[in-house]
Amino acid sequence: MAVAAMALLTCATSFGYAAQSTYYSEFPCVTRYGGERAMAVYQVFDNSGQVMGPLIFAAAMTGGYSLGLLLIGVMTGICVALFSMLNKAKDKKSLIEHEDVSDVG
Repeated sequence: MAVAAMALLTCATSFGYAAQSTYYSEFPCVTRYGGERAMAVYQVFDNSGQVMGPLIFAAAMTGGYSLGLLLIGVMTGICVALFSMLNKAKDKKSLIEHEDVSDVG
């Protein structure tokens, strides 16, 4: 069972990385900055996240499983709320910009 789970995780990761880098490389700011340099910055943050994730999880678990999972859940909720608020503001801004462009034609 563990081997099957590991195989599924490996397949998901391999497809996920390819899709993420393709998606990231299509941003206009990436072409302005330069593809190779932008991908280097992307890899720095991606690798940092891969290192920091287990460290944060281990630090949260030092107080016990219940407290650790509670901390991780609360932090995840805070991050989701922050993302939602920032994304709504961005959506409003892009809608305003889209309306301005459509008025010109």
